[in-house]
This record gives sequence, structure tokens and C-alpha cells, in this order.
Amino acid sequence: MGEVLSYFQNFLSKLKGGSIHILACLLVVLLAGPEIVLAMELSALVEVMGASTFLLMHWYAFLAYIEPAVKKFKEFEGMQFFVPRLDDITSYPALVIHAVPGRSIALLFLLSLYLIIGAGVYSVVI
Repeated sequence: MGEVLSYFQNFLSKLKGGSIHILACLLVVLLAGPEIVLAMELSALVEVMGASTFLLMHWYAFLAYIEPAVKKFKEFEGMQFFVPRLDDITSYPALVIHAVPGRSIALLFLLSLYLIIGAGVYSVVI
């Protein structure tokens, strides 16, 4: 038994640096067999599924968060507001004009006038 141990120690002393690590990796691959490939594939699958599930969860949470505001905006715009599909716009480019939310644009225009006039009055007062 002592001969085998001294032979093994002599063999390990001859292997220096990275070659011992290569030998250990080869030993693990030989002992594990095809299960090591299966483990690598499953770990990659868990990585991909985890990331996609995480992003999907946040996307639907964001949609649930803004849904009441979108409903209110559609109520405010009435029946005039719609979002055309991309292939409809490429076929009929003038359709973009009909997709502009009229009430919101008018409200933003009046608000900008109010802010411009208010800033002008404020600068005259000071």
C-alpha cells in the first residue's frame, strides 16, 4: 500500500501548474459522463427562463400600473382616438393625421400659451 501512495505522490509532484487541474477536469468528466452535459444544459435553461420570467413579470406589472391612466385618456379623447397598425400606416400615410389625439393637443396648446403668457407677466412684474 505504501508503494502505491509513494507512486501517486511522485506522479502528482511531476504534474505542476495547470496540468493538475486539467487532469482533475478530465477525471470529473469521465466519472460524470453524459450527466455533466445535461447539467450544463439545464443550468442554461434555468438562466434563460429566470431572466425572461423576471422581465415578463415587470412588463405586466407596468401595464397593470398604467392601465387606469390609459382608460381615462381614452375616455377623455372619446371615439376619435385610435392607434393604427404599422402596415396600415405604410399603406396609407395620411392615416397618421387621424390618429392624432385632438383634445389632448388642443389642451397642451392652451397650457403652453398659459405658461408662456404667465412667464411673460411674471418677468414684467419682477
